[in-house]
Amino acid sequence: MSQTPFLAQPFLQSALSATGVHIEPSRIFDSLDWETSGRRIDGLPHSIFQIANHLIYWQDLFLSGLAETSMTGPAHASDSWPGEVEPASEQQWVQTVDRFRAGLEKAHEAVLAEDPLGSIPAHEATKRISVLNSIALHNSYHVGQVALIRQLLGSWPPPGGGHTW
Repeated sequence: MSQTPFLAQPFLQSALSATGVHIEPSRIFDSLDWETSGRRIDGLPHSIFQIANHLIYWQDLFLSGLAETSMTGPAHASDSWPGEVEPASEQQWVQTVDRFRAGLEKAHEAVLAEDPLGSIPAHEATKRISVLNSIALHNSYHVGQVALIRQLLGSWPPPGGGHTW
């Protein structure tokens, strides 16, 4: 077997963790209270709660494509923004954050599960590395949004620290 899959694994793990780039995605919601997660800022299209649900939607879709024979994306971009603007309770917020983190952990596990250069069952021409990299890039884009919104709401950085520039 080629060494390439083994070289790809550290790259993907680093990308999923945003090593050296920005706060680790699993920590972006640390110490953010449920009420703040649902606040909308004038001029911005989404609350942090909506972004969290959007991240979950795409993580789940991409992860299903790694394991299943079909992977159908949304008909419209708006379909990938499920849920309400704000959580109904603290419990709903905690469950949302837990679900995001669980999906991220599944992505990390998927890096090691099979050859990253292998095809996905849902689409023979698509490689696992491409799907996993898409998760990392999509998360990175929205983690930046959440950091900015948290700054605007006065809830940044989280207690564990985070880039402030």
